[in-house]
Amino acid sequence: MEKELVPTTPEEYRKGKTKIVRVTSNAVFEIRKMSIPTMSEVLSLLGTTIQEGTPIDQVEAEVKRQVNDPKMRTKFIEAAIYVVPRCVVRPPIVEKADGSSLTVDDLSPGDLFDLFGEVMDLSGLTQATRSLRKKFREQSVG
Repeated sequence: MEKELVPTTPEEYRKGKTKIVRVTSNAVFEIRKMSIPTMSEVLSLLGTTIQEGTPIDQVEAEVKRQVNDPKMRTKFIEAAIYVVPRCVVRPPIVEKADGSSLTVDDLSPGDLFDLFGEVMDLSGLTQATRSLRKKFREQSVG
């Protein structure tokens, strides 16, 4: 006899979609994978386009190819500011200060980009993220 199916709880569903990370300042955050709408907006902010019908296993390579644009540094900052409040679970990061949460302005640049990179990695955009982070650091120093 088969076991009766029981609907998945929200906690069960979210398990495996979050990760605890430590950033440059040694602060610890819980992050989650990007939702499809957030990922779509990030691709738009970065100016990347994915042709309809592109196999999912080729999306990362296509995004990586497009991140070599010299304008990518500004786009990278905009994308990080957009993603971090939407994908950091704890402590909450909000767009407007409310006294009990952090804002993007509270974060150091290193922590902001660490969180953005970790979210991108968790969301499956690892190589593109590494390329963007490296390019950003080179442009910041050089």
